[in-house]
Amino acid sequence: MGCKKAMPRAVRALFFAILVVVAVFAGSAGYGGSETRPAIRHTLAAADGATLDVCLMGGGPPLLVLTGYAMTSEMWDAAFIRELAAARQVILMDNRGMGPSPLGEGAEISIRRMALDAEAVLDGLGIDRVDVLGWSMGGMIAQELTMARPQRVRSLVLVASAADIGPLLPALDRMKAMSGEEIWQAMFPAGWIARHPEALKRVEPRPRPPDARMIQGQEAAMRQWEGTTDRLADLRAPVLIVTGGRDWVCPPEAGRAMYERLEVRTDAPVVLQIVGQGGHWMMHQFPEMLAGMVHGFLGRDF
Repeated sequence: MGCKKAMPRAVRALFFAILVVVAVFAGSAGYGGSETRPAIRHTLAAADGATLDVCLMGGGPPLLVLTGYAMTSEMWDAAFIRELAAARQVILMDNRGMGPSPLGEGAEISIRRMALDAEAVLDGLGIDRVDVLGWSMGGMIAQELTMARPQRVRSLVLVASAADIGPLLPALDRMKAMSGEEIWQAMFPAGWIARHPEALKRVEPRPRPPDARMIQGQEAAMRQWEGTTDRLADLRAPVLIVTGGRDWVCPPEAGRAMYERLEVRTDAPVVLQIVGQGGHWMMHQFPEMLAGMVHGFLGRDF
């Protein structure tokens, strides 16, 4: 996985396809601009010495927001984050090596290591207990954090995520054979973007391209992740699962499977919300509605 090794042709094709996609979509989260709200940026140290990039927004009870594969914190939908920050201190963190700070040669990239990074962010900010929202791969990280440090997670919101990598493998394989334009067209459900072209008006280019080594490392981390399916019933935090009915990357069956594993618990609630027209990037489709779901869940007296 070192950067001196040549990328396999399929991985190289996927990487350049992702470059095209992020160049088009990344800026929908231009949340740090003067037109939205002030943001406080931090750099914190991970347990192994890696530098982690964090952005704090809003005020109120803390909400840690974990992003997904090949994405940065800049790529969240601006309206979604703005709505969350209206009532919460939103902690947006970049996964290691994806923010402005580079990741050193040989540093580990794994789902559990990124969960430790999330804990290091909480330590660095002096936060003992937090609500956690994880999207896609970020939901996997959030599950590992909650399993490892249950006393630190008040509740868990899993958006377009899964308890094991199996349901996502077809999508990872499919993307390797797709061009950047094809991936771009597939980010929203077929036909939806034609009826809602205004969604693209929120899109701006992001200031930096992704690091190929980080993209490779994250894909490998997901493929090697053992998952939490057999451990979900031991997860003690209240959980909100939000899945898109038109999500081909993380199909709704994955959300239903998590719900079925969690609903057997008697000491913590679990809620499943299926967004009928939601794709994998449903936060760009329905930002206010999704934020409302999150606020409604987090506002409960657990």
